[in-house]
Amino acid sequence: MDGPNYYEFFAGGGMARAGLGPGWRCLLANDFDASGARPNEM
Repeated sequence: MDGPNYYEFFAGGGMARAGLGPGWRCLLANDFDASGARPNEM
């Protein structure tokens, strides 16, 4: 996938991903709570 990349720190519900849309590629999403990181898994 071509396009801009981003890192999502303290991902939580993955709202940065939702706001940026499908044209962006998440290279890193971290969270200390496994249930909070789950929406960022591909």
